[in-house]
Amino acid sequence: MAALSGSASTERSASFDPAAPEAEPTPAARPALAGVGLVFRSRYLLSIVAIVGLYEVVSTLVDFQFTTSIIESFLSGNLAILLIVISLIAGAIALLATPREEEPQIVVPMIDVFVTMPGASAREVEQRVTRPMEKLLSEIPGVEYVYSTSSAGVSMVIVRFYVGQSEEDAIVRLNQKLYANFDRIPPGVSPPLIKPRRIDDVPILTLTLHGDRYDAFALRRIAAQVDDVIKQVDDVSETTLVGGLRRQVRVDLDVARLAAYGVDPVQVTEALEATNRQIPAGAMTRENRELLVETGGFLEDVEAVGRVVVATAQGRPVYVRDIATVTDLYEETDDYVLFGYGAARDEAERAAEGVADGDGRVGAERAGEWPAVTIAVAKRQGANAIVVADGVLAKVDALRGVLLPSDLTVTVTGQRDVHVRDATQHLGQLGQLARDQGPQLVGDLRLPARELDLHL
Repeated sequence: MAALSGSASTERSASFDPAAPEAEPTPAARPALAGVGLVFRSRYLLSIVAIVGLYEVVSTLVDFQFTTSIIESFLSGNLAILLIVISLIAGAIALLATPREEEPQIVVPMIDVFVTMPGASAREVEQRVTRPMEKLLSEIPGVEYVYSTSSAGVSMVIVRFYVGQSEEDAIVRLNQKLYANFDRIPPGVSPPLIKPRRIDDVPILTLTLHGDRYDAFALRRIAAQVDDVIKQVDDVSETTLVGGLRRQVRVDLDVARLAAYGVDPVQVTEALEATNRQIPAGAMTRENRELLVETGGFLEDVEAVGRVVVATAQGRPVYVRDIATVTDLYEETDDYVLFGYGAARDEAERAAEGVADGDGRVGAERAGEWPAVTIAVAKRQGANAIVVADGVLAKVDALRGVLLPSDLTVTVTGQRDVHVRDATQHLGQLGQLARDQGPQLVGDLRLPARELDLHL
C-alpha cells in the first residue's frame, strides 16, 4: 500500500508541476480553439432561450385554461350567486357584531399612583415622596412617560407605558416594583394606591338632573337611586356622580364639656368607630338549622349616635350627646355644580332639551341657574356605544313617575355616541348610493357578449 501511494503521488506531482512552464498553443491552433469556444457559448445561450420560451408558452396555456375554466363556471353555474349570498351574510354579521366606536381600541396602559402624607407641605411631599417614586417607576421596562403632581399632603404619579404593552403585565411589573421598595417609605407616608386607567373609562353619556324646586342634597339622593338603576343596564362598566351634597351626621364637640368629663377627642373617635360596625360572632345549630350570630350594628340616626358611650366619669357613663351636638345634615360644600340655559337658546330649543321635561316651562322662569347633579356613564371594552347609550336613556325614561318626580328635568349634557351614530348613518348613505349607482356603473363597464366570447 505504501508503494502504491508513493507511485500515485509521484505521477500527480509530475503531471502538475507548478514550476514547469505552461505550454503555449501554436499560431495555427489558436483560431480553431476560438471557434470551438464560440460554438459552445452559442449553443449554451440557445438552450437557455429555448427553455425560457417553452416555460412561457406552457405558463400562458395553463393560465389561459385556468382563467377560462373559472369564467365558464361563473357564467354557466350558480357559483357567482352563491358567493354573493355568502358575502351578504358575512357583511351582515360584521355589521351587527362590529362595535361602533369613536375612539380606536388601542392598548395604552396608564396607571395612577396616589400616596398621602398628612400634614406635609407640597414642597415636602415633592422632595420626600414624589421624586423618589418617579425614579423608581421610570426604571420599569416599557415605561414611556412619568408625570407627577404634588400638593399639600398628596402625591399623584401617572405612569404611561408604550402602545401595545400588555395591561396586565404592566400592572404586575408596577406592583412588584413598589412592593419591593416598601422599606424605603418615609415615616408618616401611606402605602401607594394604584388605579389603572383605560380608554373606555371616558364616559359615553352624561345625564344632568336639575330643577328649580330641588336643592343639592335632594338631587344627590335622587341621583344615587337613578345611578343604581343605570348600573343594571347591560355593558355599563362604571357610573360616577358629580355634584350634590351627601348625607352626613355631624358631631360637634364642646371643649368645655370635654374638659369637665375628662374626655379626649381621640376617645370619641375610637368609640364611634368601634360602635359603627357589625362583626360575625359564630353560629348556632338547632333542629337542622344554622343561625348566624352577629354582634354590634351600624349607626342609623342621630339618636343612635348620641347614645354611644365614650367613657365613664364618677361611676356614670358619658354619652356622645353629653359632650357634643349631633345633627343630621349634609357634608360641607367643596365644589358647586350648576345648570343653566344660555341667552342664545330660544324657547323651542329649551323645550326640546332633555329626556323628559316635567312641567314644560320655558322662558324667563327657567332663565337662571339651579343646583344640579351629573351622572357619567362608561361602557365596557368592546361594547357598542350606541346600544349602551340607548339602553340607558330608555331605562331613565322609564323611571319617570317612579323615581324621578314629574317636575325634575333630566338633560343629556354629553353623548359620545352621537358622533358614532352620525358616522354610521354616513356610511349607510354611502352604501345606499352604491346600491343605486352600482348597476349603472357595472353596466357601463360590461363587455358585449361577442367581445367576451372572442377573448375567451
